[in-house]
Amino acid sequence: MVNNSHACIRPLRILMLAVPFYPMTGGLETVAAVLADEMSALGQDVTLVTLADTEAADRRPYKIIRRPSVLTLLWQFLQADCVLIHGITLHLGWPALFRTSSTVIIHHGFCILEQPLNFMRRLLLRGATNVVISKAVGTSVTGDAPCIYNPYESSIFRIRPVKRVPGSLIFVGRLVPEKGALVLIEALAHLKKRGLAYPLTVVGEGPCRDEIMAAVKAHGLTDHISLAGRVTGDSLAELMNRHHVAVIPSFWAEPFGVVAVEAIACGCEVIGTSDGGLPEAIGPCGVTVPNGNVEALAAAIENLAAQPLRVEEQEEIREAHLQQFQPARVAGSYLNLIHRMLGLSA
Repeated sequence: MVNNSHACIRPLRILMLAVPFYPMTGGLETVAAVLADEMSALGQDVTLVTLADTEAADRRPYKIIRRPSVLTLLWQFLQADCVLIHGITLHLGWPALFRTSSTVIIHHGFCILEQPLNFMRRLLLRGATNVVISKAVGTSVTGDAPCIYNPYESSIFRIRPVKRVPGSLIFVGRLVPEKGALVLIEALAHLKKRGLAYPLTVVGEGPCRDEIMAAVKAHGLTDHISLAGRVTGDSLAELMNRHHVAVIPSFWAEPFGVVAVEAIACGCEVIGTSDGGLPEAIGPCGVTVPNGNVEALAAAIENLAAQPLRVEEQEEIREAHLQQFQPARVAGSYLNLIHRMLGLSA
């Protein structure tokens, strides 16, 4: 059981390093923000350092330092009780080489350190406490690294009182080859040949947008597929609530898949791919198919989209699955880990 009772212990000075951060959007950026928010809400003294820049004012309940100087970065390390590094990065994390015993590295991706230039990263990993975001990622990390699943923004992604369209599909992700949007278009083209058509909303931006639009036109799917562009936050949650099935047809092995958790929280059934951590994110709230398998993806779409809406019927299963991704629970797990690492009683 996770102990979230940290009020009796003095606030920890936690330095969090996230090379990408708001206004950039993505899984790592979201997780860093949610963890920093929750740790701050639990009474910890959090400072987040990032290389991402913005002209907008930062309105977060913790201090954010953007593009720090060397001296500023070193001072933050000296002041911190512990350091949480999102990913194996030396861009901001190099001072941790001199204090690895109080450093936690969160592995957001598979650990591949074969190149000679990764010698310094190996040194960092050796002395730090390593955490993996899925059991799949854990298979690539040497040693016994605990698995703490990523949190999602539970205050935003939830069931909303809007009309859900039976048989409708939604894709949310960057429009890049590895996310598999083109595989999804091929699967819908495969179904169209059999007289089956399902409305699809594609949410996201990226270099493959023109190629995707060309494929939609080539397969005669213009009337069934709409490209919504970049949608985030409440608008994305409402859009998910209007759809029946979220499709995550990743061509590569996803380390985890926060978008699957968000879709489940919004009442969608989910189709994902079987390599990597997506099956752990989806759990009992959807199905997986082999990566890049057009026929299997088409069959899964036909099966799930043809079923009646089961949002209320699956509420108990959905809520039980989502418990492990709740922000307060995840933040509490990290704080418990930090207290044990520092030899403090919880």
